Amino acid sequence: MNEEKIKSFLADVKPIVEENERLRKEKEQKGDFFNIFSILKAETDEVKTHSAFLAELLNPKGTHGQGALFLDNFLKIIAPNEDLITENAEVDVEFSIGAVSKDYKSGGRLDILIRLPESNYIILIENKIDAGDQPCQLLRYNKYAKETKCKYKLLYLTKDGHNPSKTSTRKSSEEPFWKCISYSQDIKNWLKICLENIANASPVVETIRQYIGLIDKITNQTMEIKMSEQLTELMIKNFDETLAVLENGNNFDIEVYEKFKTQMSELKCEKESKTNIFTDYGKQWINFIPDNCPKDCTIVFGREKNSCIFLSIKKTNIKSYQQQLTCFDHAHEKNYPYGWKNFKYQDWNSETKRAILNGELKAYVKECIEKIINDPNFPK
Repeated sequence: MNEEKIKSFLADVKPIVEENERLRKEKEQKGDFFNIFSILKAETDEVKTHSAFLAELLNPKGTHGQGALFLDNFLKIIAPNEDLITENAEVDVEFSIGAVSKDYKSGGRLDILIRLPESNYIILIENKIDAGDQPCQLLRYNKYAKETKCKYKLLYLTKDGHNPSKTSTRKSSEEPFWKCISYSQDIKNWLKICLENIANASPVVETIRQYIGLIDKITNQTMEIKMSEQLTELMIKNFDETLAVLENGNNFDIEVYEKFKTQMSELKCEKESKTNIFTDYGKQWINFIPDNCPKDCTIVFGREKNSCIFLSIKKTNIKSYQQQLTCFDHAHEKNYPYGWKNFKYQDWNSETKRAILNGELKAYVKECIEKIINDPNFPK
């Protein structure tokens, strides 16, 4: 591959990226990024934010005052060939179908359940933002749907519309009994269609616009449409150069991750021991051990299975919950007796990589650790 051609291609890309950044800063100055969901730190809360918000819109009796507008348009997307009646529809969040059995064959909680009694039809929605699949989860929900004797549709809602794991379905080659839908396309398009039929003065409109902004953020759709189209056109014209850059993406990721590890190992915080402890467990964990806490206490920055990235404290030989740290926004749990806090950077995406390369992520981690160490409830 001609190096000069690649340099020329990247030189053509640069003004597009710079223009996108200019527009982003312009929006920032106008307050377009003001988002109540982000301010309340509710961006990735599946139950209290996303399921609750979607269910409220889908409920014809919801406080939005739009009747079955949202539900009717939703059904056109997920069941376009079915003539469903939304009169007397009922919508529940976290609907219990019993305790999960020891063999994982029954029980659980449905994130959203929509009942259409006039059509003898139910819609079950499993909502996934960051959480991983539970054993036989969709299999259990499918079993419940069959037992209702209703016609049904089981939806698996994720940020990008990917398929559930075999852990959840226990299926390999059989015809899927679920339908995948995404926030990035299906939910976003559905909300935009609904906005066209609501008066602009309605507070519902502004709330939905902010929610769409949240979807863009959690699904990494922050580039302006015009900029994206220009970049795509340029990439097509420079096909070989584009492929060369893309094929080197893995090497780029490795280098960025190595830089991240170096930053973390070099991180020095007030009151931290002279020998910083850094442990890498398959890109999942980093442990910091301050000098002013018990030897069996560790500040943990990591990822629990497929769940969100978090900061917490682990302490061995402790059998009871402790007083939650004031800087943590989640209560104590079995493995984290002092509570835990969501990490600002939740995905290995362009925002996170940029923050690593410009040093913002390192500064953020240092700030978080200092707050933990200086918290009045930090273990002595």
